[in-house]
Amino acid sequence: MIPASYKNPLGKAAFFFLALCVFALAGCGEKTTAAPVKAERSKQLAPPFTVKTLGNKVFSLASKRGSPVVVNFWASWCTPCAIEAPVLERIYRQHKGRGVEFIAIAVDDTQKDVQKFVNRHNLTFPVGLDENGNIVAAYGANIIPQTYVIGADGYISYTRMGIVNEEKLVKEIAKLLPSYTPIDNAARDGKPAKKTARAS
Repeated sequence: MIPASYKNPLGKAAFFFLALCVFALAGCGEKTTAAPVKAERSKQLAPPFTVKTLGNKVFSLASKRGSPVVVNFWASWCTPCAIEAPVLERIYRQHKGRGVEFIAIAVDDTQKDVQKFVNRHNLTFPVGLDENGNIVAAYGANIIPQTYVIGADGYISYTRMGIVNEEKLVKEIAKLLPSYTPIDNAARDGKPAKKTARAS
């Protein structure tokens, strides 16, 4: 995870050097994680916001009331965010057209760098730029990446600090869509789904 404000180039360089050291050490363990993560549950009303996307459209949280919304805070200079991007894209494509809204909000960034990041990772979900920092401040997301799942009622149902866990995020979204069965990863990859053993 990375502090959401790293405008000082020297500060960024120092952080990335430390991050590389952490990644190298983490590779010695059985299970490698990009950064510590923290999952929380909350019944807080999601702060309303409006942001212009790279597609020059306006994304308003208030207008999405009645639909679950996944909000992700990130930055083009954030290494864990680059690791997370393909996962979010995969989840977005799985849920596109199924009543779930997605918005990724870049913080402490420039439109040029954000666009380069989007192109490099072939992202198709809506992406906006929090130019004045008001949105990230309203959510108190001082660490990135950070992801929020907001229910159709406008309340935050799940928060993840750090790189998202794909299976967990899909399950959290599914809880807000009772009629939807999450896509089995094995089936998605063309493999037979695992069978559940029955008790005798």
